[in-house]
Amino acid sequence: MNKLVDLHTHTTHSDGSLSTSDLLKLASKRKISAIAITDHDTVDGCKEAENIETYGVEVINGTELSCFYENTEIHLLGLNIDIHDEKLNEHCTFFKSDRERRAIETLDSIKKDDDRIDIDEFLSTNQNTYITRVHMAKYLKSKDIVKPYENPYAKYLSNDAGYIADKFKFPVSEAIQMIKDAGGFASIAHPGRFLTNTKLYNLIKMGMRAIEVFHPVHNNGQKKRFLSLANQYQLMVTGGSDFHGSRHYDNKNFGVYGIGEQYLAKLKKHGFDLKVGQGALF
Repeated sequence: MNKLVDLHTHTTHSDGSLSTSDLLKLASKRKISAIAITDHDTVDGCKEAENIETYGVEVINGTELSCFYENTEIHLLGLNIDIHDEKLNEHCTFFKSDRERRAIETLDSIKKDDDRIDIDEFLSTNQNTYITRVHMAKYLKSKDIVKPYENPYAKYLSNDAGYIADKFKFPVSEAIQMIKDAGGFASIAHPGRFLTNTKLYNLIKMGMRAIEVFHPVHNNGQKKRFLSLANQYQLMVTGGSDFHGSRHYDNKNFGVYGIGEQYLAKLKKHGFDLKVGQGALF
């Protein structure tokens, strides 16, 4: 049986719970032949993988870029990229500093209601990482600001809670071009969360080359719809578990969602001849 390729995973370099090495070790145990490390707005996990044991798992260089389209935040996977591309690395450096700025502003807002927050303490415990809401949630729990039975995202860190600072609005058109300039191709991540046919068509006109069909949030109807759209617009098909390691369903999904390894070479060549059916590409 053809082995699985998971094109959407995360490590501790963003909001994942496993180190790059531990993620690769787990992938090997699950008989996954290749994974794309797609940490949020960074390629540090991929760079680390260049110098460590991969346990026989091929690493596809990637990232997951946070960007905006018509004031809606979307996530774009950049796959098979040059992780040493200068413009891409400049963007990642900027985004790291902007994530820190956003965390400081968010925690400052929460501090107005709870003075147990210490910004310097938070920053000192999150050095050399790309700060995400996961890190803020952990800190709020550690200070007992959020009780074990409470949801830190609903209470403080959702966009509707009134505390979270605005994110830098990186245009999706620029993200697509940056990925292309870095030698890779752009795939829209988990489109079932927001994608309409009109938005998809506009993203294709901007240069988006692929669509993530196989993802844990997609039901069978959505998968069929996205496969049909991929055929219609000659898009490449990607898939992955979106593994973070911290959620109760991550362990169940890792090794289940993805594409068959026989399609990987075609994806690397950015070919448009990928044939898809009505089920998983296994």
